[in-house]
Amino acid sequence: MEGAIGMGTSEFIAAYVVQGVAGWPGSQTRELVAQAHGHVKATTAALATASAAAPDEASAEVLRSWSGSWWMMFARPHALPDFVPEAAFGVGGALLRESIEVYDFDRHHSVAKGFLFFNDWFTFGAEPLGLLLFFGDLATACAGLAKVVDANRRVLGRVQSGVASADAYVYEMLPFGQVFIGALLSLGKLEMLRELMAHSLLGRVLEDEAARNALASAWTGPYGWTTDDGHRNSSLETCLLFVRCVLALLNEGDAAATLQAWLPLPAALLRIAEFDCAWRGFAVGASHPALLGARLHGERLGQWGATAEVAEGVLQIEEFHPLLRTEAWRLLGRARAELGERAAACEAAERAVAEAAKARYMFLELQSLRDLLRWSEAAEAEGVRARLSGVAGRMAATAEEVAGVLGEGVLP
Repeated sequence: MEGAIGMGTSEFIAAYVVQGVAGWPGSQTRELVAQAHGHVKATTAALATASAAAPDEASAEVLRSWSGSWWMMFARPHALPDFVPEAAFGVGGALLRESIEVYDFDRHHSVAKGFLFFNDWFTFGAEPLGLLLFFGDLATACAGLAKVVDANRRVLGRVQSGVASADAYVYEMLPFGQVFIGALLSLGKLEMLRELMAHSLLGRVLEDEAARNALASAWTGPYGWTTDDGHRNSSLETCLLFVRCVLALLNEGDAAATLQAWLPLPAALLRIAEFDCAWRGFAVGASHPALLGARLHGERLGQWGATAEVAEGVLQIEEFHPLLRTEAWRLLGRARAELGERAAACEAAERAVAEAAKARYMFLELQSLRDLLRWSEAAEAEGVRARLSGVAGRMAATAEEVAGVLGEGVLP
């Protein structure tokens, strides 16, 4: 088991490198994306071997669950023809579903903290994100999201009670924020997001010095690299900005003057998009700090031109990341609609549909078609509804669950 875990670790670190998380490989190319796919494939094969050799069932379950998590962590390979969701996650997402159903904090948390990077990967939320994007399993994804919120609540409780220190959860805080919060934003689960931010270590970093200091330690270790031209894994400042953006999104009562005092201008947001490589390397979409900041410019300040500028800039910067690109196209469409540019909004929505379909993100394909329907002329609306019905029919969800996402009366 330990030998197989070691092999998996070396392969996963290699994926970190070529995706720009553990170093700057140069601008992304299709060859680098394909290399990352190969490394993750080798990682999951090693984990399957480790799981089969595990000395107890809890360890075997943890190792099995990591396979699905690691296929989700890097989004760029999702658009490759060689990436097959059913092969990665099982028929209908069975591996992801099993991870969600089996996970029990009391049974698995301490086991997960004893392996590999000493992280409880379930707290990242990769399993519900995968079920949502690739299979449209709304019920199980929502059950998984609730379990992840509870797991983060339990982690916070361990730290507050003195059972564990915040330092033990540095690497849960970072990928968890990058991946899981994006799943909540894509699904529109703002109340669940509010609960999460109130009851998680990451949600406390602006006010809790111990949590913030623990988070800061990530950049004294493997996340602390920077190139001469400014490329870097990320930074504490960007992470704190991300948290502040999420909290501002949830607090509609923030005054415009207060927001303008700290919200970066488009040029600064685009610099983050270009140079903070981990935010582009991982499966980050709507939760990317540049898109969150751009959204706040529009929603809170009415500066939809700034929103469009950032969304367009992100699309120019990142060529291969289907999750980030789909959400950037969706945000651009919204900005164009708010600016009264209806045809441009529809064009952006169609580009989002195409981007999501290429990666087989059926949930975001559904959401992007819903955007298109909002801005389409009456003559085109029925055709868009027919396309919506086609995607909805492929999802592992009931008509009532789909209506809860789209709104009543959207589909016949």
